[in-house]
Amino acid sequence: SENYTNTQENVRFRSQLYQLLPCKKYGLTDAQNLNYRRADLTKWVQAYNEEQGGGSINYHQLQKKRKDLINLFVRAGVRTNSFFMDNDRTDANDAEYDTKIGARVGIQLEYILPYNKNKWAIVFEPTFQYYEDEEVGIFDQPMVLSYQSIELPIGVRYYMFLNSYSKVFVDASIVPDYVLQGDLTLGGEDYLGINSSLSYIFSAGYTYKNRYQASIQYGTGRSLLNQFPTWKSNYQSVSVVLGFNLL
Repeated sequence: SENYTNTQENVRFRSQLYQLLPCKKYGLTDAQNLNYRRADLTKWVQAYNEEQGGGSINYHQLQKKRKDLINLFVRAGVRTNSFFMDNDRTDANDAEYDTKIGARVGIQLEYILPYNKNKWAIVFEPTFQYYEDEEVGIFDQPMVLSYQSIELPIGVRYYMFLNSYSKVFVDASIVPDYVLQGDLTLGGEDYLGINSSLSYIFSAGYTYKNRYQASIQYGTGRSLLNQFPTWKSNYQSVSVVLGFNLL
């Protein structure tokens, strides 16, 4: 003998929906052709609620919109760093170090503010950076700077939409700096610890399909010898950065 398995489509939901939630927007023909899909059922229920004078909340869309407001970019790029220092009491250790090209790596958390057509955002981007160089003083003494830190810029971004896929942005951030390792050795003997001041980053960039990102950043100068009143120093940077959205 042969066994047959009959699969029948459950269409009772159509008559139940038509009888329990009747609405003028959708008639009998619409009910007979209704598919058992979230989008189709949601439209019917929303139409019924609107005709009854009550509002409705699409929690699926609301959750999706909330998710779309948060982006997490992995961002890496090249960065030029420059540094100079001078001492008010003596010229012996004044120096302007070479501009160095190095790498920078960061993770950027972006929260799109849910108003003004999603044009404003808050950004936070912990970034690892480093610099190392040696100069020679006027008495041929070596002056070695070694500096590694995690920058913690937090700021505001403004988007300008070009089309549904492309947008450009400008942003400005204040940058606290957490020094991982930093010292300035003068003449192989004298040692100055690095203690950096606040600085700022200004950038402009382009985002495609909310997935790919490219930007250029300018970091204003900050002191690395903040705890020594007789020393003046300035460390600044320019970066070209590419990003990829993980969310």
